[in-house]
Amino acid sequence: MAKVGRPSRPDRSQVTTTLDKNLYRDIRYLAMVLGVNSNDLIERGMRKVLSEYQNLFSKTFNEAKKIV
Repeated sequence: MAKVGRPSRPDRSQVTTTLDKNLYRDIRYLAMVLGVNSNDLIERGMRKVLSEYQNLFSKTFNEAKKIV
């Protein structure tokens, strides 16, 4: 049976998570103001967090990437 919704892309992972309601509401509002998708803002934030911690824990982070 075919999946319904967005076409799959090999570089994407579909995830399910929970977020603070007010935080997600504010992200959606900001996305509307900027004319972008809220998912793009969430990904941007995730990249920013990863960049910050990769610099602090580069050896540990690289070891963990080998496991996952």
